[in-house]
Amino acid sequence: MASPGMPLRLFYRPGAKYNSDYKNELKDPMLSPTNSSLADFPPTIIQSGMAELLLDDIRELYTKLKDDNPDTNIVYEEYPEMVHVFHRFLFRPESKRAYEALGAFVESIK
Repeated sequence: MASPGMPLRLFYRPGAKYNSDYKNELKDPMLSPTNSSLADFPPTIIQSGMAELLLDDIRELYTKLKDDNPDTNIVYEEYPEMVHVFHRFLFRPESKRAYEALGAFVESIK
């Protein structure tokens, strides 16, 4: 969370002076759930395209979920060259694979 170029800064007070007060604000759990406990999370699947702007944040969320829920089924999948909401590109084989993985995940937790 120390980088002045992080994606969160694009949305939260863009252009604000990057100083210690601002850095502390960015640690607020309301801005990033990775700054709080995620214990007792239900089984979760996270799917991300590798061309996603928030890829590092998504990876951080997955790591936090796994660390806080070692006995829970937390799954993370990355799809090469896919962007945000790639699932909507139904003509792409990656989208089909992602939906199939979602279905298999749901079946596995019934």
